[in-house]
Amino acid sequence: MAIPAPDTPLPLLPAQQQQWIAHHEDPANPQYNCGGYFRLTGGLREKALTAAIAAAYSETEALRVIFHEQDGQPWQTVVAAGPVPLSSVDLPDEAAAIDWMKSALAVPFELRGGDQVCSQTLIKTGEREWFLFFRYHHIALDAYGAHRYLLRVAQHYNALVTGEPAPPGGFAGLAQLVAEDDAYASSPRAQRDADYWRHVLSTPVSWSGFASHDLPAGPSPLRSVAPVSDKSRAAFLELSARTGVRWPVLVMAITACRLSVLTDSPDVVIGLLAANRSTLAAVKTPANLASELPLRIDVRSERTFTDLLGQVGERLGEAIRHQRAHLDQVPNSPTLRTFVNVIAFGDQAHFTGCESEFRVLATGPASNFRVNCYGEATRDLLLEYEVNSRLYDEFQLARHQEGMLSSLDQLITTPDTRLSDVLALAV
Repeated sequence: MAIPAPDTPLPLLPAQQQQWIAHHEDPANPQYNCGGYFRLTGGLREKALTAAIAAAYSETEALRVIFHEQDGQPWQTVVAAGPVPLSSVDLPDEAAAIDWMKSALAVPFELRGGDQVCSQTLIKTGEREWFLFFRYHHIALDAYGAHRYLLRVAQHYNALVTGEPAPPGGFAGLAQLVAEDDAYASSPRAQRDADYWRHVLSTPVSWSGFASHDLPAGPSPLRSVAPVSDKSRAAFLELSARTGVRWPVLVMAITACRLSVLTDSPDVVIGLLAANRSTLAAVKTPANLASELPLRIDVRSERTFTDLLGQVGERLGEAIRHQRAHLDQVPNSPTLRTFVNVIAFGDQAHFTGCESEFRVLATGPASNFRVNCYGEATRDLLLEYEVNSRLYDEFQLARHQEGMLSSLDQLITTPDTRLSDVLALAV
């Protein structure tokens, strides 16, 4: 596997290539802006935080690229770290801070103009309250990559505060990730992965959208967060103990049922946002490698919900095993409209001497309908909905959210009842 020399212009990774094209179809639309913030309360040491960000930024090549075109093709070049990418601002309270961050997320990045692909701001709202805001373009990082970067910032901060050495980061360079993808593309594994998806998609895919048509994504999606009721959580824990089903599989099965009801078809496709980390370098490194996988589900009325959970679990396992495939090269790859995004990255960042809480403000475009799945059996279970604001209004979003929760309540408490008997009530 040949790795290009430092400072060599690099081709874009597959996920980046797709987003480069989509971004420039509407470059004034900030739909690919992503970001969130830590609310930090307590004894934050600002100089240590500045140094921690400088250290993590210098290790993260994906945040230090500039893009350019040559002969109509995009390239990226890693540049030196330069000044610490952290600004500061004082604001009166939390509401003002959140308004400020949302306004910043509404400003698009100019990728062709050599803009930095991220910015970080420390907002002070009181003597012992700060908001550390991280804004970035999706072309640089996927959600897993952003998590890895912010975790590294916290590791450096904690080391500086405690005087202990920071643990090894182990980040690879972009050149290695590009070389690994090139090696994969010409490997027998790539052929096996492509063969799997050709088989899955060998027959035409039915329309699988909560809305009956498509429109370009709006500048920012409509968002709504709904906690799962105590009754449903208890029923899930009981079902999980009996069948081994995990929370994301349950959410995918519920989503498949809703799609089947709304489209009047047993053949539905759910878009799965997969981290696509199949090598040690990819697992450790902040980058944009995520893939969108079509999870094809057969929702037949003679099946019970327990049967459906088994099928979804099998399809999910198969999809993950073949997640590296370059699906843009597979015939009949469908347009994915309804996504389930599993957000569970393990270790959470914490800052010594502070209470910290992270909140997501933007995760990129919602082309149609996306369900973000948070929580595990031992934590609160949350479903966050992000929908295309050009396809849905607040009323429609609330109606679909209610339908999802109603289906969850019905199916999880009667998992061995025929689906036809339950779904007939869920229209």
